Amino acid sequence: GVDKEGEHTKWIDLVQRAVRSMKEQGLMSKVVLARALEMPSSGQRRLSLGGTMKELRDRFNDCHVFLVKPPGRPAFLGATPERLVSLSGSRLTTTALAGTRPRGATSAEDAKLAKDLLSASKDREEHLLVVQEIESVLNPLSSRVAIPSTPVVRQLRNVQHLETPISADLHPDFAGDLLEILGRLHPTPALGGSPRELALDWIQGNEGWDRGWYAAPLGWVDQDGDGEFIVGIRSALVSNHTSWLFSGCGIVSESIPESEWEETNAKLKAIADALRYDV
Repeated sequence: GVDKEGEHTKWIDLVQRAVRSMKEQGLMSKVVLARALEMPSSGQRRLSLGGTMKELRDRFNDCHVFLVKPPGRPAFLGATPERLVSLSGSRLTTTALAGTRPRGATSAEDAKLAKDLLSASKDREEHLLVVQEIESVLNPLSSRVAIPSTPVVRQLRNVQHLETPISADLHPDFAGDLLEILGRLHPTPALGGSPRELALDWIQGNEGWDRGWYAAPLGWVDQDGDGEFIVGIRSALVSNHTSWLFSGCGIVSESIPESEWEETNAKLKAIADALRYDV
């Protein structure tokens, strides 16, 4: 069983501490906080890994579905909407994905939520921090960085996000060096926060658990240095006895703890439903 009451109290306290730190010290502008929900792998719900992957693919055909299964270790799997970086020769593409609303029950409610997302200062600020950080990383590596001036709304099964597609033409020195670029980009403020080091230190000192593979870069690179990496969010670590479901959200000084709790629940539900868990 899940101690929802205790979980909820801990989360509200964590978000309040983050907001207070941003307002009082003014050093950190965003921090991404995450939850790990432990669930017993109860017999009647168990799907084979193959069955789970099919379920994820059917439900989230607009996401990257992934599975990492080292021998004798738990499986790390999920369906992520977020591509970290794709490289083909000197052409790099990436995405800023930050700012969230649930999907509506009706098309009218859905459209209203999307409109609200586009016009909400808190979400636009959170999104812009990610765009600016990616731009500042890519500028010195590129002859050209193309960024649309306004984000679009990307609708997924459970939630909708602000999304800005970003592309760059890399200088010859960096073309084909995907791992170098990956090291500079990850974690973006969509996963860690801003400024990066401050946010990561704050997470380590306050979140209270080791993220492990959660939000890690996963992907491939070929002999030419081309490849593609995603980030392992909307994910779970699944063993024979227990599963851990992961979900996070970006906190800025305007964040309302209860709204952020709801957002993490909507994201958790996506992976929980696919794993046949009732959360």
